[in-house]
Parts: sequence; structure tokens; C-alpha cells
Amino acid sequence: MKIILSIFVLIMAGNLGFAQTIGAGEIRLIILKDEGGFGVDKGFEISLEKGDLAKFHGGENFYGRKGDYRGAFDEKQFLELAQLIIKNNFFTLKDRYEGNTMDVGTRTITVVYRGKQKSVVNWGASQQREFLAIEKAIKELEAKIEWRTNIKTFDEQIESFFDLRSFNFDDAQARLGSTDSEIEKNVGYERLKNLTSVTEKTGEIPTLFFQGKMQVMMYLTAEMLEARELKPEDFYKKFGKQYVQLRSRAGKTHKQIVYPANGIAFSTDGASLDFLEIFPPTTIAKYKREIYQTVPAFIK
Repeated sequence: MKIILSIFVLIMAGNLGFAQTIGAGEIRLIILKDEGGFGVDKGFEISLEKGDLAKFHGGENFYGRKGDYRGAFDEKQFLELAQLIIKNNFFTLKDRYEGNTMDVGTRTITVVYRGKQKSVVNWGASQQREFLAIEKAIKELEAKIEWRTNIKTFDEQIESFFDLRSFNFDDAQARLGSTDSEIEKNVGYERLKNLTSVTEKTGEIPTLFFQGKMQVMMYLTAEMLEARELKPEDFYKKFGKQYVQLRSRAGKTHKQIVYPANGIAFSTDGASLDFLEIFPPTTIAKYKREIYQTVPAFIK
């Protein structure tokens, strides 16, 4: 009996040691899924990603918010939630708990860390205090988020830009229609001259510049980028550190980041975006020679 007890103590100590080695800062993603009761699709799923991206999905017959939503939250709130998860010993909980309250939906909490994940399922175990405390905290954070529909992910937006980049002048006309677009001839953009610009009157899509029928530049303003919730770190994360840095016309403390092979350049002050250029993939030499207008050093 003493031997069995000793083994149990060692196992528990090992589990506690494992939990203590996981820091709140190592938690990357927290998901709460409620499958709804009685087999009816009225559940929901809340996904909170470190870096402030939140996603919500309400089932077809969910009593609250239906469909897909996106939102943002303060990263400090995520860290506080991660600390609560550790405080409630989430990583030492069993994988599944069942209780006597069976008229509630099965709830699952999943935490992703270090490229791994742990999920805990609760089916009517109303006395599982650690699980319930974490579930309550996730719901409280969800209630503070301003949820919006039709917000695409960064990757989805980049793909839509690349699709739009393939449009020639006739394609753009067919898509926008003459009544919804404004066309201006003999305009310039930086070193590019004798262009035709096409702008949607609502301002919802970028300005497109054409040489003849061929699109040579797509331009998005700071307001467009803010509305799409695009940030400098999104580009660094997707396209990496192999970029060229140039002076930006936006100001002394701003820099222009160019990914020539991807056909992307943007100006930033480090926190927000001033503008975004999408163009046919090229080399940095051709970008400097054909597109970029050299910016002199700022005196003040």
C-alpha cells in the first residue's frame, strides 16, 4: 500500500511540475466550444488568439449571435486569461468530466501552447470548479469584445488583393461598371507616368493604375487599411524579414518596407500603416528605377 501511495505522489508531483513549467506567455490560443443541448445545433465557439484576434461562431439555431464574427481585444486581457488558466491547474485536469446535469451542452476548452494543445471536455459536471472558472472568464472576455461580420483574415485579404492585381483595365470596368467608378487619364504615381486610374466611388476598393490595359499599381490609403484592420506586424509575420527598407514620403520617422518579389510595399511608423502598394512582382532594382520616387533625407 505504501508503495502504491508513493507512486501516486510521484505522478502527481510530476504533473504539477509539468504545469508549473508552462508560462502564461507561452499560451497562444484559447478556445471554448459549446455543442448545444439535446443534439440541436444551437451551440457556439469562441476562439481567442494571442495577438488580439478573436473569432466567434454561433450555430444555426443558437439562441444568441448567429454566424461568423471577428473582433479584437487587448493583449493584456489575453495574458490575464492565460494566467487564470494556469492558476486553475488546467494542464493537470483530466481530459473528460461527466456529471448528473445532462440537459446542458458538452463544453470543451482547448489551450494551444508550444505547438501542442490540451483539451478538457465537460459534460454536465457542474462541480468541476476549475473548468467552470475558466469557462466563466472566457465568456466574460467575449462579452467585452465588439464583434463584427464580414471581416476577412489577413491571408484572405492578401489573396483578394492578389486576385484584384490580375485585373486588366477591361476586367476592372466589368467589375465596377461605369456608374460606380471614376476614371482619370494621364495621371502619375511616383515614377509611373501616363497612367489611367480607376477608383470606386464608395472608396471600398483600392485605386487601380493602368498603363494601357495592364495594371501596374494598386494603392490603398491609411483609412482603407485601418478599416480592414491591417497592421505592420501582419506583413512581417506572413512575408518574413527578407525585405528592403527605404525612406518613406510619409515622414522622417516613417519607413517604406518593400517585398519586391511578392509585389508588396508599405509605409509605416512602426505602429500603423500610411499606405500600401500592390504591384506585379519585380526586383528591387526595377522597383527603384520604375516605381519608387527617391525621398531626400529629412532635415528636421
